[in-house]
Amino acid sequence: MILKKYKIIQPEIIICLVIVLSTFAIYWQVKDYDFVSFDDKLYIIENSYVKNGLTPESIFWAFSFEDKDKTYWIPLTWLSYMLDYELYGLNPGKYHLTNLFIHIINSLLLFYVFRKMTGEIWKSAFIAAIFAVHPLNVESVAWIAQRKNVLSTFFWMLTTLFYINYAEKPSVLKYISVFFCMLAGLMAKPMLVTLPCVFVLLDYWPLKRLVIFKKVENREYSSKNNFPKQLFYYLILEKIPLLMLSFASVSIFWSSLEYYDNIISKDAIPVKLRLANAAVSYLSYIKKMIWPSNLSVFYTYPDYIPSWKALSAFFILLIITFAAFYRIKKNPYLITGWLWYMGTLFSVSGITQNGLWPEMADRWAYVPLVGIYIIIAWECPRVLKNYAFRKKILYTGSCIILAAFMVCTYFQAKHWTNTFTLFKNAVNIDPDNWVAHNSLGVFLAEHGKIDDAILHFSRSLQINPSYAFTYNNLGTALAEKGRFDKASEQFLMALKLDPDYTEPYYNLGLIYTEKGDTEQAVKYFFKVLNIDPEHKKTYNKLMLLIKKMSASDKLKYYSRLLNIMPDSYEINNYTGVLLAQQGKADKAVKYFIKALNLKPGYEQAHINLGNTFARLKDLNKAVIHFSKALQINPGNGTTYYRLGTSYAQKGDIETAVKYFKQALQINPDNAHINNDMGRAFMILGKNEDAAEYFKRALEIKPDFIKAAENLDRISSISESK
Repeated sequence: MILKKYKIIQPEIIICLVIVLSTFAIYWQVKDYDFVSFDDKLYIIENSYVKNGLTPESIFWAFSFEDKDKTYWIPLTWLSYMLDYELYGLNPGKYHLTNLFIHIINSLLLFYVFRKMTGEIWKSAFIAAIFAVHPLNVESVAWIAQRKNVLSTFFWMLTTLFYINYAEKPSVLKYISVFFCMLAGLMAKPMLVTLPCVFVLLDYWPLKRLVIFKKVENREYSSKNNFPKQLFYYLILEKIPLLMLSFASVSIFWSSLEYYDNIISKDAIPVKLRLANAAVSYLSYIKKMIWPSNLSVFYTYPDYIPSWKALSAFFILLIITFAAFYRIKKNPYLITGWLWYMGTLFSVSGITQNGLWPEMADRWAYVPLVGIYIIIAWECPRVLKNYAFRKKILYTGSCIILAAFMVCTYFQAKHWTNTFTLFKNAVNIDPDNWVAHNSLGVFLAEHGKIDDAILHFSRSLQINPSYAFTYNNLGTALAEKGRFDKASEQFLMALKLDPDYTEPYYNLGLIYTEKGDTEQAVKYFFKVLNIDPEHKKTYNKLMLLIKKMSASDKLKYYSRLLNIMPDSYEINNYTGVLLAQQGKADKAVKYFIKALNLKPGYEQAHINLGNTFARLKDLNKAVIHFSKALQINPGNGTTYYRLGTSYAQKGDIETAVKYFKQALQINPDNAHINNDMGRAFMILGKNEDAAEYFKRALEIKPDFIKAAENLDRISSISESK
């Protein structure tokens, strides 16, 4: 009995080991790969929340819609990046390996899921093996930004496994595990929205929970269905909570895109062209699955698809679908595999689009092509069932195909070494790939090869003259060469195409700053902040310019800034300082208090309120605010000095001396503190001590007239005695 069990388990263990070792063999190289500029920067390198690690603030951000420009709601993916950062910092090789480990687990789960559903070891092994090593999956594995793809697929497979357990013996607890596992997958990427429909397919085959045809003696299926109808309705009914989860995910997905206006309008790409491209792409993925050549990180969207090509694609898809339904009785795996492919690919078919949408993308076929693998794994043995050497043909053919794919995948993965190799390959495949030219230009510019970058940006614009980002990139490169007038033309072209694009405004501001035209520079910086008040680098540049202006101009621009960002504690504080300097203390106090309301622990606002109340002779309030400032920062010697001065003005000289001493412990070489300490000792009648502090003040600042006068007064008093 033990031996028999061992023999059953042994091939499964061998298969799993082969899958793991084969996948490692072709992908282990990724440990030495770099981040690429295409989304990796956005997701990790330039993402302050990810680089904070797993903090409460970062976790809250991951689940919110806030501050996610050009991305959508994928909280679990963000958390995985944060965990990577906690473990590896910004070591790109480790992020790559995390993707690889998840992909390997996905492959093993895929094997186990189909083995458990069908009882077929070798057919399930073929599906898992081809999934593990197929070149089309390189993009999902070797692209760090596609963590969402491999992670969501992990939950897809795990949810399916839980569903199989539920199907064997339904229970509420098992259903809950399915529900929450699917929820986790949707939080990694909304690709799982079609999973409830896939479960209906699996109910029909291979789980055989959904019986449409009754099997009779000749192994055919009759048209009569004596399967209890309430069971059919039950199978649909049990999917409703999962479908509601899918609808909720779709709603959240579109809401997150609309939040940043990241949806391509129907006018930009006509629906007719989208439908045509979707039909053609369905066949293109199958073609690339069979012959995976010329794989690129980005396939540019076509400007036109001939009607004959689109209609032919629609017609072929209809024929295949009809054939699958026609064979539904004898070969039920055909309908399951084909509808798996068609259905799961639909959500990324491009009928609705967001962001920079390509013609097709290798990563989108990661899960859908499993449907085609199902068809191949079961149909090929059926076709060859009457051949004498059927097993040898199948095993040999499978090994040759998998070996060929492994070699292809190994070399395809090398293109992901860094940004340059990735987009150089894309340009080699398609010299008119304007996205690749633009990305190459960005890489070259970052590495100081400005002239080469300009050539690629110019080529990109020749191919596609309607992309605002490339005009901005070209302008930035020209500005680096000192060609400011030409650069300005490019920035203005970018703004003509996209008036809400902030970077060209910012870059124009930099150019006018370089030219010394402060008025124009300020004008463009304000345009940026009107669109995006959180644009930090623009705010910082603008503040540097304002600080060099006259008081009246400062007040004017601070007022404009407060109209844009009324909740800026810094601007409220700066405005208060200006008003205080102009003698408008009462108005200044209001701005300082508002700054404190916006940021209760704002030390400088407390200090400024203390100074202002001291000028107003409201010394009690001055003492309160200087004391609060010291609670926030006990190491500020100047605040101790201000507090001591306030007590001295109140007539509490002994307390003043206490704070002057603390101020001198921090700033012993401050002539003014030494002088005021001397004056305090004079008032207390300790003239010898006073004289020492006046002398110290004069040693620090020999031309300090007040200290000299105070020392003379001490000397006169001593002589008169």
